[in-house]
Amino acid sequence: MQLRVREIEESIKNVAFEESSTELNELWSRGPVVDYQLRGVIGVDLTHYRAGSDIFLKVRIHCLAVGACARCLEEYEFPVEVVLSRVFVPAQSALGDEDDEGEVEHYSGEEIDLSPTIREGILLALPTQPLCGSECRGLCPQCGVNLNSAACQCSAEQGDPRLAVLRSIKLHS
Repeated sequence: MQLRVREIEESIKNVAFEESSTELNELWSRGPVVDYQLRGVIGVDLTHYRAGSDIFLKVRIHCLAVGACARCLEEYEFPVEVVLSRVFVPAQSALGDEDDEGEVEHYSGEEIDLSPTIREGILLALPTQPLCGSECRGLCPQCGVNLNSAACQCSAEQGDPRLAVLRSIKLHS
């Protein structure tokens, strides 16, 4: 979405729009492992106003993501919701002015492209390790059965046979 700088007023304005998820899905599909995909469109609720040449934005992003669980490898859906606050300042007035929180961004020209901000918000909202649930039991390391849906028929692990002699040592207290 492109915001025209001259059309942003001093009074607060709310805008709702949808952004395509195609670009993020294509970006993720280039890697060796695809942890996430977005389903449908990205919904955006935008509140904006101007104070002088500074543009203030509050961006609420909501979409549906599909992840591959890192423990059991099953796909699962989950909602992604994130709220970002950003201040866009003209590039020429912001030389050397850095914000550690990443809330200040720079613009030049007559339009502000919100797509990078929206993509960044989604990427930062996704979990670093996708899990279908905190109770996920994962896969059996010996036979590979999904322990969430079936019982494993493997015998109890005896450990490394090279360390068997250590298991026979009796310790006295």
